[in-house]
Amino acid sequence: MLARSSCRAFASCSTPPWRWTIAARKAAFAKLQRFVVEQALQAPQYVMFGVTVRSKRVRNYVDGLLTTPKFHQVWLETGSG
Repeated sequence: MLARSSCRAFASCSTPPWRWTIAARKAAFAKLQRFVVEQALQAPQYVMFGVTVRSKRVRNYVDGLLTTPKFHQVWLETGSG
């Protein structure tokens, strides 16, 4: 039977990680996750919206990723629209 040590700190724990109990693993993971979140770089995110205006005569037009138009097999229908 394995010892039920808490192993709250990685460096101070004498039990190897592969012998930790589930509770000790959860505590170690929670500590690591908190460290990662506190040390993470924060970068502002900006998402530009896209507006597409087209005629009813345009056929087979598809917006690509991030509203970049794809002009593969696009055609204009004849007549007024």
